[in-house]
Amino acid sequence: MVPLPVGSVPRTIEDMRRALIASLVAILALIGAVPGASARDDEVRRHGDCDLGSEWRLIVRRETPSTLRVRYVIATDRPGETWSVFLSMNGAGLFTGTRTTNSEGYIKVTKYPTDRAGDDTIKGSANDQVTGEHCAGSLTYRL
Repeated sequence: MVPLPVGSVPRTIEDMRRALIASLVAILALIGAVPGASARDDEVRRHGDCDLGSEWRLIVRRETPSTLRVRYVIATDRPGETWSVFLSMNGAGLFTGTRTTNSEGYIKVTKYPTDRAGDDTIKGSANDQVTGEHCAGSLTYRL
């Protein structure tokens, strides 16, 4: 079938389906382009790939007027593996320890540090003790 010209009215079910899909794609693209559309106004998120295919997420938000919530998540498809995890804020350690992936292959570390004046640089890293996979990421919290 030939695409509909701009401004034309859909005439068949296939034309209506195409128009609906195009509208949904445009709406989803617009929502994705709006900063903070999927997060709280005081939340900063970063994510990325680890070196063997797992994914990391680092999420920081204000918990109280003087406290932040820092969450570091590793998502893998390997349940039951132990990871060494390190979190820091402005160069000072927040967490050093191990976590084992749950039945869905996730680990999550959450800490509540005191918020200091100015920008806060949060870093997270993790190493899978079985495969050697390495994950690392950082963000700057400026709110």
